[in-house]
Amino acid sequence: MDISFTVCFFVFFVCTVTDFSGEDEASGVKFCTVIHRRPWPGISHFGELFSHTSPKTDQSGTTGQYCLGCIYLPYRKRHATDVPLVYHINDFTLPLTDTIRDLGIIVDSNLKFDKHVSATVHKAHSRANLILRCFTSRDRKLLVKAFCTYVRPLLEYCTPVWSPHYRYLIDMVEKVQRRFTKRLSGLRHLSYPDRLQMLDLQSLERRRLSHDLILVYKILHGLTHCTLSSNLILQQLSNTRGHSYKLAKSLCSHDIYKYFFTNRIVDLWNSLPNEVVSVQSLHTFKYKVSCLNL
Repeated sequence: MDISFTVCFFVFFVCTVTDFSGEDEASGVKFCTVIHRRPWPGISHFGELFSHTSPKTDQSGTTGQYCLGCIYLPYRKRHATDVPLVYHINDFTLPLTDTIRDLGIIVDSNLKFDKHVSATVHKAHSRANLILRCFTSRDRKLLVKAFCTYVRPLLEYCTPVWSPHYRYLIDMVEKVQRRFTKRLSGLRHLSYPDRLQMLDLQSLERRRLSHDLILVYKILHGLTHCTLSSNLILQQLSNTRGHSYKLAKSLCSHDIYKYFFTNRIVDLWNSLPNEVVSVQSLHTFKYKVSCLNL
């Protein structure tokens, strides 16, 4: 299974549990708990994690035995009067955390992914600046090739998982490419769309949409082993307009599920022409998607 699909399933678990979570009787706030297993040598069964403990002092100054392989990430509506809840498994306290780094993705307690975006953008800016300082050549094709090779993969790693829907986060990611292209020779006074057209590039936001569509195509056509295939449900009505691969959109009460991959991509996928989604080759699908005005 690919890394992006593994992380995608982890986040989908959080979204699903949160969307149907109840209220804690003691605090009256909605929450869900995620147990995250860290790699631990010599452990072959999940239950063996509880035999590996270590003393640890929490924020309140209380010292207890904590499981080395498990932590929990709560999601709940936060208020100023909220008291952190404490969970135990077999008399062992699960340490509370606000973020989890899982396979390179920083997952935060509100599933906003702003911490992941900030860390990724900072690293991408540093690498883009390094390219402009280290290359003595000012050839635009060479510098753009270096950017696409060393910088853009940082910004496109597992985008179906963390693709932002807040405008300030979208602009933060796009600023890396906008700033880099503006520093190229002879392009400083051109607008960003004009620079992209001259360099034969697409915006990073446009590329994230393409990656989402390609992942949907792979899942529906069985080209990848992904546990989200049961959550992309084809519409049962055959008399509706559009292609035969139209997806049904789920109802949700939380934004984190509303903007998750399996829900946010439905409208865009259903709007594709039939000659695009019905192709039998993944290579052909990628080409046709690249020609669309998304």
